[in-house]
Amino acid sequence: MYPLEQCILDGDFDCAKQLADAMEFDVLQEQILYMAYDNESLTTYTFINYLLIENEK
Repeated sequence: MYPLEQCILDGDFDCAKQLADAMEFDVLQEQILYMAYDNESLTTYTFINYLLIENEK
């Protein structure tokens, strides 16, 4: 399990955002897609929503 995935599944979006900010977009996209298909948790989609909201601030 990737550190990003662990932070997201733990609900620690601040930690996950720090990790995501340090990644290149292609790597982040690949990990997010993997998580979305690999587990059935809505937490991955909630994190994407969190990033969108943070980006709008």
